[in-house]
Amino acid sequence: MSRRASIERRAARAFRLKDYPRAQRHLEELLVLVGENPHTLHALALCCERRGLIDQALERAQRCYAVNPQDLNNLRLLARLHIARGAPDAGRGYVEKALELLADRPRAGWRIRLRNRLDSTHRAELEWRRWAREFIRAPREDEAPGDDAP
Repeated sequence: MSRRASIERRAARAFRLKDYPRAQRHLEELLVLVGENPHTLHALALCCERRGLIDQALERAQRCYAVNPQDLNNLRLLARLHIARGAPDAGRGYVEKALELLADRPRAGWRIRLRNRLDSTHRAELEWRRWAREFIRAPREDEAPGDDAP
């Protein structure tokens, strides 16, 4: 087994066991081997978030975004991290980008839509879309309700 595969296996196992400090150590080690890999950076950001290290999580998620700005899960994470830091307006831009990506997806046929109604991942995505649309419609921090600011 290669060194990379061994580290990936250990990181995945630690993550599954919710041993985020250990998973983070393995993922940092893996990042040295693979470079700015978006999957590794995203996993690192998740580990940091789950440990409550929001600033570190944000730094890794932003690095992931620099490598792959089309990663829907990372856009959601960036929005969540900005909101957690008390900067919902910064998170709003990532929510908007994620909604744009979702809008660009091809529409599924009726059989696929019917099957997806039973799929929990699909239901979670629909719930996120509803939340995201409401979040975008909500007034910004610097706007008063009813304010006509752009």
